[in-house]
Amino acid sequence: MKTRNLAGLASVLGAVLLSGCLGLDIENPNNPDRERALDNSDDVETLAASSWIAYWNRTQVQGWPYYILTANAGVHSTSVANSGALLMSELPRPIYDNNAVSEVSGLARWPWYNYYSDLDSANEALRALEAGMQFGPGGQDTHRGRTFATLSQGLLLGNIGLMHDQGFVADETTPAEELGALQPVPYPEVIEFAVGKLEAAAALAAQGSFEIPYIWMNNIVRNERELERFAHSQIARLLVYSARSPEERNQVDWNRVLQHLDRGIIQDVTADHQSGDLGNSNFKRRISWDVFGGYRAWPGLIGKADVSSNYQDWLAMPLQDRRRFQVTTPDRRITGATPDSDGKYYRYRTTNPFRDERGTWRQSYYQYYRWGGEWQNAELTIMTVDEMNLLRAEAYLRTNRPQQAAELINLTRVGNGELPPVTADGVPQTADCVPRNDDGSCMDLMGALWWERMIEVTGMESTRDWADQRGFGMLEEGTFLHLPIPGRELETLGMPMYTFGGVGGEGAAPAPTRPR
Repeated sequence: MKTRNLAGLASVLGAVLLSGCLGLDIENPNNPDRERALDNSDDVETLAASSWIAYWNRTQVQGWPYYILTANAGVHSTSVANSGALLMSELPRPIYDNNAVSEVSGLARWPWYNYYSDLDSANEALRALEAGMQFGPGGQDTHRGRTFATLSQGLLLGNIGLMHDQGFVADETTPAEELGALQPVPYPEVIEFAVGKLEAAAALAAQGSFEIPYIWMNNIVRNERELERFAHSQIARLLVYSARSPEERNQVDWNRVLQHLDRGIIQDVTADHQSGDLGNSNFKRRISWDVFGGYRAWPGLIGKADVSSNYQDWLAMPLQDRRRFQVTTPDRRITGATPDSDGKYYRYRTTNPFRDERGTWRQSYYQYYRWGGEWQNAELTIMTVDEMNLLRAEAYLRTNRPQQAAELINLTRVGNGELPPVTADGVPQTADCVPRNDDGSCMDLMGALWWERMIEVTGMESTRDWADQRGFGMLEEGTFLHLPIPGRELETLGMPMYTFGGVGGEGAAPAPTRPR
């Protein structure tokens, strides 16, 4: 098999560039200082510290994959063409074009290469530590560096497993002579490998005491205890969100999910706005800017809260005749007391930036703005206790503990939405029940859980809404369930081209019915 370049370049402070190629078995003339840099403990520690940056950038900052995935999720709507978002959110959903030069090739390509680049950075740092290198005076920072690089391995591989149907797994223990002959493994194996790394990071954190410099993560995680809890919560996310269908969701080891939630975060995880971040990680711009700017609420989502007939009337129209409609709802997160007033999370917009020729069915009066109105000052919240409670609620519901699930659902449903509490039997069967199925009937308890997750947890990460929707079976018909290995990589490897999506296609979502 051909030599595999899965990574690219990984940057370190001090303007020293290190080649980051899995399976690179030839001398790289563009990086003559590689060996010298890997012999410098300060540079290698910086390599370990910077190894998580691709995770931050691709889940919080950069257009690939956010622009497409948030539109494909059926949570937000757009008519902007950036990064192929307009094309891939068409109805009916198209097949994903995996050609290396296609308009949407960056969706599979850029996160893939960035994740593997930083994975190689983490692996290089850990190899140096295994060879006896130490960080800091007297080796005092060695344990911190090892723990952090291990965390990065789990985050990076975890996102490969969330997005792609298969991937390559390698760590610092993979013999160099085997790197060029690695074979891709199915996504469940990638996820399990990533979970193992996050478990290892949590275990390492529990064995030491250290502070994480502000410059590394802008206070997202500040010490060993927060890192340990962060790792456990990320494991819970991976175990749940990696499911491709309701059937796979039911097969999740929910007791294992609960074990990690028990050891997970106890306060919301946020990032500071101050400058000084490591490398090029941009903490001032995040994915939610687009929710404030070029996106609106998808009518097919907020329509589930409408207690008038407006949503059903919208559904009954031919696609090309649909236009935005007002939502009458008792859910105070969506609107105030009237349909044309701001709710706690969504604001009413009379302006319409969506061009009619791109589909009036995309248009909406409502825009998500929960994390703040000015994008540069938006709160950089990336994980919340509410999200963990709602993951726990699903664990209870899928293990036949509906009353416990209902109690957790009501924390946000009642506290934030000001809705009547659900019970073990589901949503109260009233004339103004929320949420509703497309026929106007009240949803069951699973539907209430789904609604809370879509309203409370949206905008946390670029993949979250899309991944969660597929597990509930609520993606629009034909939406790809995962992405292939990027076309450019397939060409390099001499592997057959393949892809997913399109109505009736392989790896495509069936028509949604109800959350299940």
